[in-house]
Amino acid sequence: MISREIPISEHQDDVAAGKGAEEIAASSEAHVSGEGIDHDAVIEMLEARVRELEGESEMLREQRLRAIADLDNTRRRAEQDVLTTVQYANENLLKKLLPIVDDFERSVESVPSEKEGDPFVQGIAMIRNKLAKLLEEEGVERISALGKEFDVNMHEALMRQPSDQPENTVVQELEPGYLYKGKVLRHTKVIVSA
Repeated sequence: MISREIPISEHQDDVAAGKGAEEIAASSEAHVSGEGIDHDAVIEMLEARVRELEGESEMLREQRLRAIADLDNTRRRAEQDVLTTVQYANENLLKKLLPIVDDFERSVESVPSEKEGDPFVQGIAMIRNKLAKLLEEEGVERISALGKEFDVNMHEALMRQPSDQPENTVVQELEPGYLYKGKVLRHTKVIVSA
């Protein structure tokens, strides 16, 4: 039998793949015959190793793609959570502002006509208008209810009263309701026809 030393560098991949020294030596000696190297066996062994590495590579690629997709999903969820938190905080603040808006409305509506030119009254009206504009810019809109059919999703009926209007028609608004970005912020308190 012809003895041949195989340089360590030829088997670095085998070592990296976790093959032991005995296994590497056995595979090397198995392919060396009395007359030389069994090229077909070496090629077959190398092709098998290539297929194995290609499989591992594909598996790692799929794991990487899944990890990237998971990261994207986590990022999107985090962004949505931040937006939801901000919107919820805004919604709570806006709910607290509505009684102040109501007070400004009542103040302006209760001014006698002879006092409408008073600078103080004009200042109150200006503040009310600026506040209404700010709410509108933030996505708050007043619910229009008068003369419309009662809608439990938008209105809160406090009373029924006889009227020449069809039954369940809003005949009076007692307190305005508001929507915030399409969601009811406060129901309109109404009186409906009986």
